[in-house]
Amino acid sequence: MRAREAEELAKKEAKRAAEERARREAEEARRAREAEKLAKKEAEQAAEEQARREAEEARRAREAEKLAKKEAKRADEEQAKREAEKLAKKKAKRAAKKQAKKEVDKIKKADGTVESEHETGSELYEGDVELAIVPFESFKQTNQFRKDLLTIENLRVVSDSWSEDEGFVIVVSLRQPIALTSVLRSMPAVKDVYREDKRMVVVLKTSQETK
Repeated sequence: MRAREAEELAKKEAKRAAEERARREAEEARRAREAEKLAKKEAEQAAEEQARREAEEARRAREAEKLAKKEAKRADEEQAKREAEKLAKKKAKRAAKKQAKKEVDKIKKADGTVESEHETGSELYEGDVELAIVPFESFKQTNQFRKDLLTIENLRVVSDSWSEDEGFVIVVSLRQPIALTSVLRSMPAVKDVYREDKRMVVVLKTSQETK
């Protein structure tokens, strides 16, 4: 009798232990599923947040690039405008000076007090003199004239340059007083020489005229 009761009690306790173990395992499995579900949800949220941040950064980068291009374009336009205004002022100033000079020469000639600058070649020059070469046909033409200049005694070529505004200009240095106008007019390639403000204008013969 006692043995059977003990056996039944052991079975009952074993069953209770198995049920308790099964309950714990089921609870652990449930918690694991919930933890996995939560981790998956957090990962999805993190991915969405990352995608949102990247999209926002890309948008800001595009806006910044667009703004930079707009500012660069505005800066280029302002620079071009300033350069155009500067060039226009320079041309207007030059035109005004030429016009004023023409008016003065006209008055002086009317009074008979001055000779045409084309008529005299005896004036002596010394030091640095700027020669404006016209018309500018080619660098071959001006290079040949430059070589001819080097044959003049006591004359040294300091520099030569070309620009859209000034044309081709040669600066020479005279170590002694020279009647430069007469010397230049005597050159085969030179058609005429005259003064214009503080520089001399050398009119070269064109390729057609030298044939």
